[in-house]
Amino acid sequence: MPSLAESWSDESPRSVTFHLRNAKFHDGKPLTAQAAATSLTHAWNATNRPKALGKANLTFETTDDHTLKITSEKDDPILIQRFADPGTMILSPDAFTGDANKDREKNGGKDAEAKESSSDAAPDLVKHGTGPFSLDKKASSTQADLKANDDYWGGKPKLNTVTVKFMTDASARTAAFRSGEVQLATAIPTSQVSEIEKSAGEIKSTPLPRAVLLHLNTKKGVFTDPGLRAAAREAINSKAITDSVFEGKADAATDHLFNPAEEWARTPDDASKSAVPATQP
Repeated sequence: MPSLAESWSDESPRSVTFHLRNAKFHDGKPLTAQAAATSLTHAWNATNRPKALGKANLTFETTDDHTLKITSEKDDPILIQRFADPGTMILSPDAFTGDANKDREKNGGKDAEAKESSSDAAPDLVKHGTGPFSLDKKASSTQADLKANDDYWGGKPKLNTVTVKFMTDASARTAAFRSGEVQLATAIPTSQVSEIEKSAGEIKSTPLPRAVLLHLNTKKGVFTDPGLRAAAREAINSKAITDSVFEGKADAATDHLFNPAEEWARTPDDASKSAVPATQP
């Protein structure tokens, strides 16, 4: 869905061009294509690179103040979707300068050493985002306090402040929600959703492209027989698994994980049908 990018176009399987909206960072600096390129370059070069960016080399090129072209060294059918991941959020250029300046001071002004030592430093998130709420002071390991961004491109938020609590224990999150300690909780365990549904005013779910897969060794052993593989496939009752193991909170796979509207993701009508008849195990 459009956010900082109002629109985009994919010229080839290796490139996508994003057209950015007029927006400002929390520190007052304007969102530009160069700022976006700087942020994404830091993410790409980080030792703990966001997994969404993949492994193929990416380049970021600006054609004007609000146009950013991203090119992959290899064909990538999900290149656009990679930038919907939270790990690719766009930060103000100043988010990457604080640690470099500190390192330069430590290194007696030796720029080369400062750059090398700061390349993996975590960006400064304080007042360097673009969202409806601003992080005005460094978050602790357990909590972040956010203030409304009155200059948000999407309009002034209806809440003045938001406190985010980081609870790694899923049961603790559920308990805090049920007791009223928190008004919104995410990633509730499947086994506890039913209990939440009885007391919550509203539950929203987001389908995720995650899959539980069964891999068969077709190189050696009994599953070298395609007829036996077909029999194994037919023997799996996907609905029974989603209804019991996932308590109805998952969907049985039908064909593919990606958008079938994309040419590369379309599945032939007979793709789900085996060309080989199932044999008697």
